[in-house]
Amino acid sequence: MVYLFDNNEIVHVFPHTIMLDQVPKKNRLASSKQSLTSTILDAILGDNIFVQIASMPYSGRKHVTSILSQEEWDDINTKRKEKKRISHLRKKKWIQDRQKGNKVVVRISEDALVSALRDQIKHSKTPLPDGKRCLVLFDFPNAATSARNSWRNLLVKAEFKKDQLSAWSTPFDVCHQLTALAKLLRISDWVKVYKVEPFE
Repeated sequence: MVYLFDNNEIVHVFPHTIMLDQVPKKNRLASSKQSLTSTILDAILGDNIFVQIASMPYSGRKHVTSILSQEEWDDINTKRKEKKRISHLRKKKWIQDRQKGNKVVVRISEDALVSALRDQIKHSKTPLPDGKRCLVLFDFPNAATSARNSWRNLLVKAEFKKDQLSAWSTPFDVCHQLTALAKLLRISDWVKVYKVEPFE
């Protein structure tokens, strides 16, 4: 399979060109095959996770902050199972929440972000428009064998198609998630993500 890139050029679409209105809207606590932990984190993070991660410095521990209305927080933190899981996430220091007026400010740790993104990538079934595919190219150095194997294992679990040894693709819209995860894992120098149009 040969790939025809937009305008016949390789274009890296994230993070420099991503805008918030390009990110698909998510329903809070929408039903999915994700774990309860990932579903809760997804609901808390909302639509601006990718923009926040794109603006993070490359080095140092990372976190994002989400500001929810009291109503949004109550929707997430009302049911018994969710309350129990949120309490568990607090103990793990994956989330920290505090009241600020009529808002709830929730800080999400780096470990929680990585877990949520991995789960989104594995379970997303939203197709890219116009037959496009999400193409992942990676080239890890020999010293990073463990990181390469872990990354390849994620693509296998997400049911990516192996087009070449280090070129994998999927019809599902996970480009932003993959690029954000690569940045959090500090492997952006070795992993590139593109939206491409297959040319048979």
